[in-house]
Amino acid sequence: MDRRLIIFTLIILLLPTVTAFKVGPAAQTFVLEPGTTSQYDLRIFNDGGTALKVSVTATGPFADQVTLEPSSFVMTVEERERRVLVTLTHPAADALSPGKNTVGLRVSAKPDSEGQFSGAVSLNHNLNLYRRYDGTYIEGSLTVKDATAKGSEVVFTLSLANRGTEDGIVTGTTVLLVTGNPVATIPLGTTLLAPDAEGKLAKRWVADVEPGRYDAQTTYAYDDRGTRREELLDGSVAVGTPNVILKSPVEKLQADSIVGLDLTATLLWNEPVEAEATVTLLRDDELIVQATTPATTLNPDAAAGLSAFLEVPDIEPGDYLIKIAARTTGGIQLGEETFPITVTAQPGILPTIETPSSFITPILVLLFFVVLITFMLRWFKTRTIKE
Repeated sequence: MDRRLIIFTLIILLLPTVTAFKVGPAAQTFVLEPGTTSQYDLRIFNDGGTALKVSVTATGPFADQVTLEPSSFVMTVEERERRVLVTLTHPAADALSPGKNTVGLRVSAKPDSEGQFSGAVSLNHNLNLYRRYDGTYIEGSLTVKDATAKGSEVVFTLSLANRGTEDGIVTGTTVLLVTGNPVATIPLGTTLLAPDAEGKLAKRWVADVEPGRYDAQTTYAYDDRGTRREELLDGSVAVGTPNVILKSPVEKLQADSIVGLDLTATLLWNEPVEAEATVTLLRDDELIVQATTPATTLNPDAAAGLSAFLEVPDIEPGDYLIKIAARTTGGIQLGEETFPITVTAQPGILPTIETPSSFITPILVLLFFVVLITFMLRWFKTRTIKE
């Protein structure tokens, strides 16, 4: 048996069932109110079928202000959930930095039974405490829902939160750019945020630009005690998907030969794409032969060649189809076209004519009589001359 398989099997047998050990919520957030107290339950789950020794510890800038009840205990096999009461005594404002301050709660567990693998499993939980900034301080993030095609909608959502001590009026704007050049400006609107308040600026915009990927620079601006502040968020927007226009490289192929094909592909996209193509020769939906081109860089709105060698077998001359399917090297389909094509015979080789078997016998009989009559005429002619 493979040594790696043996080791893996031993690990599985020795490792306790702690994969179902979980904590929730993942994080808890409060806004600093010096001198007050906040409480919540940290829930610990054990569905692994193993008794566990559990301990909870706090580390961070205000860990001495956090108490845990209980901080260590044993969860029996039957006990699926235990709650730890987390109590936070808010410190003085000057004990924290403005913005988010975090204490990490580490929940560690190991099997309670002797003789089992004793390695501990640890999970983390974040206790966040925000100290307000003096004045107005706005945090923001941008999400974008891309447009499926030119003329469809792009949805911009600017999420905002006021982490300051004063109200703020926020205005958002998104600028779309290609290679640093702006092509569209989209106002997202304005909103008023009180201290600790959260809000959103959402905008549906009909994409009236050509298909492609665009840089989306979003600015949100607000006044902070007479000072104009602007924050910049970088993102991107896709309008449609990359596409190509394909052209047939040849109109004829020669049977029993290797043919070099230069496929012409024009990229309808605003940035280069690494692409390849598959060329398939078909007849009556039957695959005859297939070849794949090496990867090639396609540039925007420019015709480029995708080269392939197609090894055409010794097939019957006639009408066929050639199918070209282009895709990015990442597997995104760029386009597919099918063209009619004629396969010719090798020079000097006559194509095979299939004659129905019902014609063969009469033709042979006719040829026999023609030969017989010709022989008899010559025989009579020779005899007459001799006489």
